[in-house]
Amino acid sequence: MNKNEKIKLLADLVAIRSMNDNEEAVAEYLAAFLDKYGIESEIVQCATASS
Repeated sequence: MNKNEKIKLLADLVAIRSMNDNEEAVAEYLAAFLDKYGIESEIVQCATASS
């Protein structure tokens, strides 16, 4: 992974609106990214604490 690819990855992650229970978009992005490199991943749902 070259420097430009690393910068794009970081920029993409920062651009994803992931606050307030929207973290799944980041997980999906990372899963697709890892798949591109042949790395298996699994998105595991977690319970959130309620106020």
